Amino acid sequence: WAHTSGQGTSFMNIPYTLQFYNRLLDDLMAIFILSCSSKRGESSIQEGDSVLFNVAPSPYLGGLLADGASKRFNLKPVYSPDEHDGMDFKEKIAKGFEASLKSGVDITIALTSVLVKMGKDFNNQSKKSGKLSKYILQPGVLFRFARALIRSKIERRGILPKDLWPMKALIGWGMDTSVYREQVHEYWGKYPYEFHACTEAGIVGAQSWARKDMTFLPYTSFLEFIPESEWQESKNDSSYKPRTVLISEVEAGKRYELVITNFHGMPFIRYRLGHMVKITSLRDDEAKILLPQMAFEGRADDLIDIASFTRLSEKTITKAIANTRLNIEGWLVRKEVKDGKPVLALYAELSSEANPVEIASIL
Repeated sequence: WAHTSGQGTSFMNIPYTLQFYNRLLDDLMAIFILSCSSKRGESSIQEGDSVLFNVAPSPYLGGLLADGASKRFNLKPVYSPDEHDGMDFKEKIAKGFEASLKSGVDITIALTSVLVKMGKDFNNQSKKSGKLSKYILQPGVLFRFARALIRSKIERRGILPKDLWPMKALIGWGMDTSVYREQVHEYWGKYPYEFHACTEAGIVGAQSWARKDMTFLPYTSFLEFIPESEWQESKNDSSYKPRTVLISEVEAGKRYELVITNFHGMPFIRYRLGHMVKITSLRDDEAKILLPQMAFEGRADDLIDIASFTRLSEKTITKAIANTRLNIEGWLVRKEVKDGKPVLALYAELSSEANPVEIASIL
């Protein structure tokens, strides 16, 4: 059973067949190969390369795939998934960082928002004396740290992850990957190789070596597409049944809601994922891919996704506002990008004066 977040504080458990799980591992290996590629037919990946999995633990999908990859692939996890059973996510990331200082790392895979958070935290700690000292004197760390320190001094800044780990590939995913792309490059020295996945559908799409938009993977689910006009009609009328088009019928520049029917004995039949994608083109000439290219636009339902960790529904927010006992006449909430990062913005009509900072704290 794979665990995934639902609306607000609810969760879903999804049954996985062995065939589907093995298919996802095949797709993941393809992503590792492509992420280490810069042109057609070549990849720098090698047996024994070390991989840092900064993913949520089992039974979330990331943890299940990390465990399977560690057992099947001839790649070396920085530390075994068995070692972090029972750890919370924050503790797991800290342990991964410590282990990576000793061993080095060739490939890192994580939520893009986590990569940015790690980069910021690391930069802040390196500026404070003593914060990194407990790691520096450990065997195998001193030379790596000295090299990083020299580079940071030359560029007159704090030490960044890119100074310590000149990696082959950085693999990122999540709804805000396009927002965080430049920040990831600043901290890690590489742009994230992007793929799109979810627990219900597995790995839906991935970039080629050209690192532009993503190509749909045909192996996990049969795909249908609800045109945006049909999606809007179904939003206005809950009894309306929107028509779908097939991948051979999508049009460049238009947006669609994804509908999946699982292969390999999985349970979802004509299931609306709530994912809105934009078809950016019908082919990728550079990579010689004669299939539609897509970019993930956001959620197509009434959920707001926060850094791929929390999904808030209108009901959840309404309940929170009611529990504040503030005199709020009307409100709307939306995710916005400010200073290069996504924030949750609440616009409320108040019946009396109130302090915005206090309101935010109460909410």
